Amino acid sequence: MNFVDKILDQIDSLSAYEVIYSIGKNIYDDPLEEQLLSSYPQFMQDIFYIIYFDDGLSMGGILSVLESEATRIYIPSIIISLYNIGAEHDAEILNQIYNKHKIDIDDESIEILGDKLYLYNDVNIWIMLEKYVELKKQHM
Repeated sequence: MNFVDKILDQIDSLSAYEVIYSIGKNIYDDPLEEQLLSSYPQFMQDIFYIIYFDDGLSMGGILSVLESEATRIYIPSIIISLYNIGAEHDAEILNQIYNKHKIDIDDESIEILGDKLYLYNDVNIWIMLEKYVELKKQHM
């Protein structure tokens, strides 16, 4: 039993914050293969993708996210996760960035668009994620 299974077994007694925190705490120590991750409920996948994106963005900016194959392969899933939690603005910006990067990896507008993402503005996606997880927990 991995850490995600343990979280799901206890999900009724955990707050949304505790679910997110538990995943964030273990995500790199006990990594999941993509196939296994896709077998979990969508809201659990969304937590993973948001954490992956936020870590990459926080540590190196949008270019770092795009240059790292480890995060770049998840961008389509990250975009969906951003939509799912209600961060439509960021999902649309990331989609534009991703499409520009596929055409021209040196497109100068990528960094300008990257500066419009939540991390550099007054948007707290963690609150959005927490509300989303709480709602999804109630419907399990």
